[in-house]
Amino acid sequence: MRDRILITLILGLALLFGGLYLQNVQKSKRLFKLNDDIFTELEHIKTAENRLHFEVQNSVLELYYDYGKLNALFDQIDTCLARLEQAFASANVHSGCPQCLDAYRARLERKQELVERLKSDNALIKNAIMIIPSLLNEHVKTLHYHEMGGLQKTVSLLTLLLMSRNTLDTAFIEQLKPLHAQLSQHYGEMMGNRELGERLDAQLDIFIKTFPRYTHILEQIEALDTESAYNQFVARYQAIVQEQQHKMTRFSYLFLAIFALFLTGTLGFLLLSNLHKSRAIRLQRQLDHQAQTDRLTGFPNRLRLERDLCEHGTKVALLLLDIDNFSRLNNLYGKTLGDDVLLALGQRLLAFAREEAWAKPQVYRVGGDCFALMLDTQSRDAAQCEQLTTRVEALLETLAHQPIQVQNLSLTIALNAALSATAPLFETAHLALNQAKSSERERFARYDADLVDRRAIEHNFHTTWTLTAALEQERLLLHYQPIFDNHSGRIAKYEALVRYRDEQGAIVYPGAFLDVAKESKLIGWVTSRVIQLASAKLHATQCSLSINLSTEDLHDRRILATILDTLEAHPALAARLTFEILETEGGLIDATSQAFLRRLQDLGAMIAIDDFGTGYSNFSRILELHANWLKIDGSLIKQIDSDRRSQKIVEGIVHFAQGVGIKTVAEFVHCEAVERQVRTMGIDYSQGFYLGKPLADTLDCDFARQ
Repeated sequence: MRDRILITLILGLALLFGGLYLQNVQKSKRLFKLNDDIFTELEHIKTAENRLHFEVQNSVLELYYDYGKLNALFDQIDTCLARLEQAFASANVHSGCPQCLDAYRARLERKQELVERLKSDNALIKNAIMIIPSLLNEHVKTLHYHEMGGLQKTVSLLTLLLMSRNTLDTAFIEQLKPLHAQLSQHYGEMMGNRELGERLDAQLDIFIKTFPRYTHILEQIEALDTESAYNQFVARYQAIVQEQQHKMTRFSYLFLAIFALFLTGTLGFLLLSNLHKSRAIRLQRQLDHQAQTDRLTGFPNRLRLERDLCEHGTKVALLLLDIDNFSRLNNLYGKTLGDDVLLALGQRLLAFAREEAWAKPQVYRVGGDCFALMLDTQSRDAAQCEQLTTRVEALLETLAHQPIQVQNLSLTIALNAALSATAPLFETAHLALNQAKSSERERFARYDADLVDRRAIEHNFHTTWTLTAALEQERLLLHYQPIFDNHSGRIAKYEALVRYRDEQGAIVYPGAFLDVAKESKLIGWVTSRVIQLASAKLHATQCSLSINLSTEDLHDRRILATILDTLEAHPALAARLTFEILETEGGLIDATSQAFLRRLQDLGAMIAIDDFGTGYSNFSRILELHANWLKIDGSLIKQIDSDRRSQKIVEGIVHFAQGVGIKTVAEFVHCEAVERQVRTMGIDYSQGFYLGKPLADTLDCDFARQ
């Protein structure tokens, strides 16, 4: 899941930068097209500028000139400038260009203003040029042949007029002024030509006054350098465009490089991920193989068996075999030889599986010394399936009469076997195997629902579940049964007996759950809780209590630590606490447990041997354990009033106890006759339903029997 997220993230970044690259490319294309459009407009402006200069010169030289051409050129330039402004407004990258464009526009507007003034003065000049020669022609007609001086002045004036007009040189105007004055005087002397003179004088006066201004305007137009403003603008724009193109190119390369990097990273990560995934698959297969394979024999284990059983369903039966008393073989010859025995047996079973048509060619090791074979039952009738039993018994007989050769030893081993064709196969075969192992005669059993007490199994499941729930919810409780002093009649102490309440509130007694607690490993939890409840009761009362401990409890370090922590934290409790010990075949008191019991006695507690006379404790064990009390088993007490044999046994126990200073307690005192006999025989204390039932009531330490 984490790899998928990482791949998605890297691929997303790659796509992001790839998109940025494409976006930058599109932006560059738009910018290049915009630049092409702008340069096209600039070329149009340049062309219009050149034509404008040419047309201004033509307007000066031509007598009849169409000024609409000049206006059209100015309009064309204005249109191009408007398009440029629109282009700059749509592309915010052209910073600085509008300012240069404004400078150029200002000079162009100034030029247009001067051209308008030039047009006005040009009209006056051209009008004077056309009228003055005509007037001079009229004047020449009035001259006589002897008036050659007037004719000469007229020709000179006309010459100066045309020269100044054609050359646009104002120096000719300075020469024209004296002639103008002389002619004015001459016309004044000639009364017949006075009107003609006045008209000529007016036109000459207009020409002389207008021409210098006219030439000055032309000079201003020529001096007004719109071309430099245009060139400055173009240079600025080209620099900006070049910078922007470099910037766009750098970003394009950057985005493309990052895109390629992330894309390569994604592909590399996918490749590495696939490599890791392949390695993980191979490793998983190896681990699965190891998890489903027995290390010693190399056979498939129970996990593989359960999977194979699920695959085959009801088409197979299951055969379980284990070595009878294999633990003793290990203890006698060592684990190495035991492993060799397992290997040899496994090979024999494998050979049987390969030769036997009924068997799948595979052997499973499903436990320490337990092997399994799957037997094919598909398409076989009941009679053929019955032959399975005969074949399995024959296999057991063969293995029993063919010793196994290991480490220069010839060992004959006995096998227990069980066969089941009832689902769930492994559980039912295991139940049948337990049945075979518990049988003294038959070592082979075939699963039969009638032979297995399913109600007992269901009871064990239910008891385990309800006991666990009671422990978790603290529904465990103690009932207390009094133990009376036969000399004083007073209560000497109480025995704490464990019970629990089920979910319906009913009391569950120890006979219904203690065996299950031991088998399910809950007994340690139960004992720890009993110690806690008993300690709380000792704190609340001044009475003494007895607590039962099994030999299994003495082997549980957590329970021992709980007891020692309680007594060391509250030393005064030890003097009022007795621990009743019962030895069984499955758990005798070893040296470590004896040392722990002596530690309890050193702290002030007392030790009692429970059910003495029927258990595994004997007189020598009593001396080894330094017991303070002997509780004589109820099987010896319940008929002691009438059974002489019981009386003799109890007399011996009492005599022994009195001789070594140990107090005795009679259990199962159920009637007055038994109580009287117990007192007569000198037993120190009595306990039983006749004297007091176990109750959860407040303890009465001062109660005395009459």
